[in-house]
This record gives sequence, structure tokens and C-alpha cells, in this order.
Amino acid sequence: MITNIIKSRWFVGSISIIVGLILILMAFWFGMYVGERRADFARGWGDNYGRIFGQPRMGFFPEPGENPVPRGFGNGGVVLKVEGNAIAIKGNDNVEKTVVVATSTPIREGMTSISVDKINPGDSIVIIGDPNSSGQIQARFIRVFPSNINSSSTQFQSMMGGGMMENSSGTLSQ
Repeated sequence: MITNIIKSRWFVGSISIIVGLILILMAFWFGMYVGERRADFARGWGDNYGRIFGQPRMGFFPEPGENPVPRGFGNGGVVLKVEGNAIAIKGNDNVEKTVVVATSTPIREGMTSISVDKINPGDSIVIIGDPNSSGQIQARFIRVFPSNINSSSTQFQSMMGGGMMENSSGTLSQ
């Protein structure tokens, strides 16, 4: 009797439908899990975006002369301190940022590769990297500039991407 029920089309069809529904529900749950993780990351990244890339806190309308668009792919400034694999910099906008350096991060001074311990307070650097959820910049590439180029010079500003900037004399330049 039980073997007849197990072999019947109705039983096989019912089991197939139940297994199919379970697989669909598992796929739906997995999609929700992945979506939630991505949303959490995006929320955390968005909450820290301005702090990471040095966007000044401003109201609905920026002050005259302020650039409301932050630089989204890199940052630069003067090194304040180096502790282990973390570098604290003061950006051109006077915002302090923390840069995390992996052992695999390429660091160049001119054409020479250097290690993070060769970076000293007062050096001018440019960082290309990604923000992490802690509001730090995870460095993918660091360029250290010669000591005769300071971060307020027009030459350094033009290396950082141009645009409206204040040069060493305090005037805005293109």
C-alpha cells in the first residue's frame, strides 16, 4: 500500500512542488540576506562619505567659492603622524583623515618604491583608495611628493585634480 502511494503521480508531484517551493524560498532568503548586507554597507559608507573625502559641512546652499562636489576617488595633504599601518593626514580642506595602509599597498616617492615607515610627518602625500565602514581611507596607492612641494602650493593643488582652489597667496585660482 505505501509503495503504491510513493509510486503514484500525485505523491511524486506533491513532493516535487514542495521541494521546488523550498528552493524558491531559500533563493529568496539568500537574495534578502545579500541585499541587506549591501544596504548596510552602502548606508555606512554614505554616512561617512563627507568625512572620508573631506567634504565640508555645509547647509543646503554652499558658501560662495566653495566647491560642493567632493573628490570621490582620492585625497591628499600633509602627514601629521604615522603609527604602524595608519597615517593621519591633514587635507587641503583642513580636515583630518585616517589612511589605513596594507602591506601590499604600493607607495612611491618619485620612481622609487618605499615602505610606510619611510613616510614622515610633514610629507605631502596623495592617496587613492576606498572608504571603509569606519570612516577611514583604505589606501590602494600612495604617492609621496618631494619636500620642496607643500600641500598649499598651486603645483600640489593642480596634481590633486585642479578646479577652484586657494593658492598660497590666498586667492582662488582655476
